[in-house]
Amino acid sequence: METHAVTQLLDAVGRGDEAAAERLWQAVYHELHAMAKSRMAAEHGLRTLQPTALVNEVYLKLFGVGGGDAGAARFENRRHFFAAAARAMHQILVDDARRRGRLKRGGLARTVAYSAECDGPADDPTLVLAVDEAMAKFAQDRPDLVELVRLRFFVGLTLDETAEVLGVARRTIANQWQVARAMLYGLLSGDEPQQ
Repeated sequence: METHAVTQLLDAVGRGDEAAAERLWQAVYHELHAMAKSRMAAEHGLRTLQPTALVNEVYLKLFGVGGGDAGAARFENRRHFFAAAARAMHQILVDDARRRGRLKRGGLARTVAYSAECDGPADDPTLVLAVDEAMAKFAQDRPDLVELVRLRFFVGLTLDETAEVLGVARRTIANQWQVARAMLYGLLSGDEPQQ
């Protein structure tokens, strides 16, 4: 759906228009489902969530249990909405990995297998949790990379899709992704991160 139309629906939802909330859901569902499907494809036989369930959980996080609760969410535009959806998806996936109990309590119990060439979501719940913890360090050292890692690693967006969501040139995203991958590799392998 056209960016302007989504922004208008988001504005109407923010004003409490429940019919707009339903139209918004219909307008963005396929795109959110494609994001979830892309993310879940990396999990092969390990998945505990299906793409449809993930999208439904994202919707509940964004709009509350009733779906039409205008106080639950206010979004400035399409970009803001999809960034919020990515954060919700990230948190749901981390919570799911925690439920699977693959990482010992108390932080990174061991180094995890992460390749500096890793270009998207991983199928290992231990890695999901480790990257989530590494993002806390990113938030301190390189906050500009947090959303990029969320969109690429947790949501599974391509470089082009990430550039579109963030409103940044693809070349900039590609360069930042190289830095982010190197930092992740350093943090997760126990080496000093390279900035």
